[in-house]
Amino acid sequence: MGTFGKREDSILAGKDEVRSCRLEVRQAEDGHIKGYPIVFNSLSEDLGGFRERILPDAVQLADDLAADFNHDPGCIIGRMRAGTLKASIDSRGVYMDAIPPATSWARDLMASIKRGDIDQGSFGFRVLPGGQQITEENGQQVRTLSKILVRRLSVVSDPAYTKTSIEARNRSAKTPQASGGAPKQTTHIAPLAVYQRRQALLDLELE
Repeated sequence: MGTFGKREDSILAGKDEVRSCRLEVRQAEDGHIKGYPIVFNSLSEDLGGFRERILPDAVQLADDLAADFNHDPGCIIGRMRAGTLKASIDSRGVYMDAIPPATSWARDLMASIKRGDIDQGSFGFRVLPGGQQITEENGQQVRTLSKILVRRLSVVSDPAYTKTSIEARNRSAKTPQASGGAPKQTTHIAPLAVYQRRQALLDLELE
């Protein structure tokens, strides 16, 4: 886990990038949502003319990292400062263990995960200065991320990264049935040239 100074924070201020990922769901018993929302060295799906991978040791976790449902700040699944979210980094990726609240929407979410209606997730991040490299592999552009600050984890729809996993662990055998599926989450991806230009400007300002 790491932080960075005020000058870098002001330079990097703005809208975070968001990536979605498919989740592998299975049942268990302790009422937690667990798994790997970020897996290292896994190529994303096509993000509009390029693909993306995250290197091992690339990730810093925000001090107040939170996990939510459908990017809704009113639907927090867990938060590190509250002790309801644990997140750790290992050789595979970023592992999360969230304790969802005893609310109707959280019960509906757990039921939908159990049924298989909701099986995807997402993470929000910022690229830190010098934290990306653009290369070409097999005739396709690949953006490799080596320094990112992860600020939010979410349970959503619309996959971008496919090699991820998560577990929905039920508190009891009797789980209320979900009233409906989650709204489809749309991910807007800028052209690759925008990322290259943005990173060049950030590196210039830090010189």
